[in-house]
Amino acid sequence: MRTCAYLVLLTLLFGCAATGESYLGQSAKLKPVDKDKARLFVFRTADSLLMSLRAARVQLNGREIGSSDRGGFAYFDVTPGKGVLSVDVVDFPGQCDLSIELVAGQEYYFEVTPRAETHQAGFVGGMFGGLLGNIAARSAESAGIMCGGTFAVEARDRDTAMSKMRGLRSSN
Repeated sequence: MRTCAYLVLLTLLFGCAATGESYLGQSAKLKPVDKDKARLFVFRTADSLLMSLRAARVQLNGREIGSSDRGGFAYFDVTPGKGVLSVDVVDFPGQCDLSIELVAGQEYYFEVTPRAETHQAGFVGGMFGGLLGNIAARSAESAGIMCGGTFAVEARDRDTAMSKMRGLRSSN
């Protein structure tokens, strides 16, 4: 029984963590962004254990472009212009949408964090209604709001992003 508890704890701590090259190693090899593209960096620190076993799906204008694991980062070269950056988990209700405007040749930084409100609602719903109660409570909490769902996404300035990304590993 004790061994099983340790395995569960290890899975919670290390499951779905980014395992690719370090940000410092990969950024040293990055070529400058093309003049007809914009570069998005999406990162997720390892500060929270909430949703540590799940990757955040990243979408731009409703099209999946990748994901970000706990303790990880990913970058995407995309077509510039106005759009909506979204993060969610495929099988959980709700998503967080952020309106963005991207300029060609520029880099942008976005931090993904677990939304405590959704997890609290799911916990209470789960206590009273099991799995269906959990899903119903999460859906109700996220209904009608721009940033609902399991994760939130926020723009960060370059200096803040660099200080947070320094210890992260690639999710791509």
